[in-house]
Amino acid sequence: MKKTLLYFVCLMVFVTAVPAQQTARERAIELYKQGKFDESINLLETYFKNKVLQTDAEAWTFLGLSYFNLMDYKNARKSLEAAVKYQPQNATFQGNLAYFYLYTAQMGKAQRAAKEALRIDPRNVDASYVLGAGELWQGDLDEASKIADNILAIDIGFPKAYLLKSDVLMATLGKRVSGGSAIRDELDLLRQNVEVLEGGLDKSQKRPGSEQVETYLEAARAFYAHFSKEPPISAAPEAGVTPFRFISKPKAVYTDNARAAGISGAVRLVVLLGANGQVLHILKLKGIGFGLDEQAIRAAQQIRFEPKKKDGIPVSTVVTIEYTFSVY
Repeated sequence: MKKTLLYFVCLMVFVTAVPAQQTARERAIELYKQGKFDESINLLETYFKNKVLQTDAEAWTFLGLSYFNLMDYKNARKSLEAAVKYQPQNATFQGNLAYFYLYTAQMGKAQRAAKEALRIDPRNVDASYVLGAGELWQGDLDEASKIADNILAIDIGFPKAYLLKSDVLMATLGKRVSGGSAIRDELDLLRQNVEVLEGGLDKSQKRPGSEQVETYLEAARAFYAHFSKEPPISAAPEAGVTPFRFISKPKAVYTDNARAAGISGAVRLVVLLGANGQVLHILKLKGIGFGLDEQAIRAAQQIRFEPKKKDGIPVSTVVTIEYTFSVY
């Protein structure tokens, strides 16, 4: 799963710089947009050696975003905090910092930065998303859903609001499964998830982030189709069925950044194991953030298995898998 870049609005920032320095700055921004984060960092670090230029908040933002995409969270934080320091009344910079804190599981700081962004600009949907994601993280699913609806009342095409609503539905499903319910018995939640994402894909109209809505939707449709066809669970074993068998199940990588932050917990996934012996789709029922959700999904994508068989014919099946991350 690709990491979603932080959103920002390019603002005009007037700085005192000789033409060569300004050219380096603009080149660095262009490199960032091309995904060449190392090169962008090198240019911006050189740019900031000129003390006259060190109040350039927009340049600090691009430096922070570049570090973020390389998962250098220490330098990303310093740079994004510098942008806010030099332009504290900029709602976009406050929102970027809030998103960074959210991603790195610093919930108190994320909420404070998001609220400050909204104080400056009550219609800042990125900051509202951070608040909603924070509520989801803390388990207040009703409040998270309400915030997502409020976002869509401001901007009906905002992709992250649909992703938030989808995450709320999947978290609800996860809670019910943990309480003993079978996924097959929660078809209505799966159907709602498909409908939310279909609406999101239609309304977002190729905006940044809509590709993630499309990825979510593809998986949601696959799981809904699978469970719609699956018969109700019976206590008696199925005749002529050979269960699937794991051949290898790679462990998820616990990142140094997560360990340094003391992040522990379990990521719960639902995985569709295809009749062709390939992992087809993955849905997240419970996450813990800080990049560990992505690590769990990456590990699940590498699972090798022998598919389930019905009367000797391979068929698809769904399994629930947990990846536990512990500080040690």
